[in-house]
Amino acid sequence: MKTLVLILAAVVIGFAAFAAGTDAKTGVWTADIKESRIVQMSVFPGRSETVERRWNNFGGNIIGFRVPMAKLVGLTGADGDTKFTYRAAAGTIDFDGHFKDNQGAGHFKFTPSDEFVRDMAQLGYTDFREDSLLIYTIHDLSPAMLRELKSMGYVPSRRELDDVAIFGITPEAIREYARLGYPNLTLRELVNMRVGNVDAEYINAMRDLGYTSLSAHEISEMAILGVSPAYVRDLRGAGLDKLTSRQLRDLRVANITSKKIDDYRRAGYGNLTMRELNDFGLHGVTPEFIDAMRKAGFDSLSARQLIEMRIFNITPEYIRQMNEIGVRDLKKMLELRQTGAAEILLRKRAQ
Repeated sequence: MKTLVLILAAVVIGFAAFAAGTDAKTGVWTADIKESRIVQMSVFPGRSETVERRWNNFGGNIIGFRVPMAKLVGLTGADGDTKFTYRAAAGTIDFDGHFKDNQGAGHFKFTPSDEFVRDMAQLGYTDFREDSLLIYTIHDLSPAMLRELKSMGYVPSRRELDDVAIFGITPEAIREYARLGYPNLTLRELVNMRVGNVDAEYINAMRDLGYTSLSAHEISEMAILGVSPAYVRDLRGAGLDKLTSRQLRDLRVANITSKKIDDYRRAGYGNLTMRELNDFGLHGVTPEFIDAMRKAGFDSLSARQLIEMRIFNITPEYIRQMNEIGVRDLKKMLELRQTGAAEILLRKRAQ
């Protein structure tokens, strides 16, 4: 581990020296060889307007991908200095660096393929930047695959090519979705399915739980939001066993779990409607907040009152300040907070 830290430190120092002036043809890399002989790679291209615009939304100028070790020609996994190559239709990436305990780092050089550019021009795609070609190389986009997609009725735009490459929209993936009951998906639906990692295991698990007729939109949105089969079973353990896909999505967004439901029941709120349960989660009505309000003198609040108090930041301190100026009615406290009059009254009192 110490060795890898030193490797990474050296790479970072080297990258800092050239990143400001280089393009996507050069950069640095890290790798982790898994027991399955799959390599988790991360490449950090030099500065490039398109790469930065495309990837900053994903946590910085970094491209991560997984590749079978056999496709990295020359990589043995042995400790020490290393040189290996990754080839795809769009170009070739030559890596050099150092490995220790199946972890490595170093520099890379990217060489775009002129043949790929010519073939893509015949398909109607031109004016590629080097960073786009790097992305297509890493994700193994090929003219042959695009021809097959077109034969299936998919004609991605120049901009949509990035989505096709990054999210693995391949003919094989499209046929698999059709086999699983999702034929004729649009390109956007395919991207959403891939973003949510919707695969046969997920689809079949949700069907086993009774969700047998989910649309592509419903199932991909559920997966993207983190509605897993385990999450459905968790809610069923709390007695919520007939939820719609929309209700599941809303509860997941509100971060409602069986434990939270049990906590609310112990706090005296065991009959919350679905809307109230969502609002409790979204606005942070916790058992601790409920207890604090009881200690402040409000021990029989409705669920809606608690939600409004959280929305308008009615805290124990605010209640104490209102009490000191003679306001003890909750409705009045809320009105004063909503209109901004509370701040005016408190400023005058402090003068």
